[in-house]
Amino acid sequence: MEQNYCLEKLIHELDNKESFFSFVYDDNQLVAYMKLNIDSAQSEKLGTDSLEIERIYVRKKFKRLGIGKRLLEYALECAQQKNKTFIWLGVWEYNLEALNFYEKMGFACFSEHTFKVGQEKQRDLLMKKVL
Repeated sequence: MEQNYCLEKLIHELDNKESFFSFVYDDNQLVAYMKLNIDSAQSEKLGTDSLEIERIYVRKKFKRLGIGKRLLEYALECAQQKNKTFIWLGVWEYNLEALNFYEKMGFACFSEHTFKVGQEKQRDLLMKKVL
């Protein structure tokens, strides 16, 4: 948390012209946000014809209200406006709720990568949807 979400790193992410953030509020309370990446900002080298959803976070008490679906639909619109041919994301292999959600939204697994949380290696399944 200290390395990946420190203020300096977040400012750098917000300044990146190839990353885009969307925020959802309810009565001035932040309830969800999404980070999209294109081109060299993507966490995997998948080319310039793709858009990555790096993060979609919805606060627990606001889940199952359609917010994640609306954010995902907005990401698809952004990808189409930027003439991308596919959209992709990584999901922790044990996040079954998210995996089911993305499959329901038309995403399919195409690869995987590992990442570290502290000293522990974990696996993300990479999923994409062709536009």
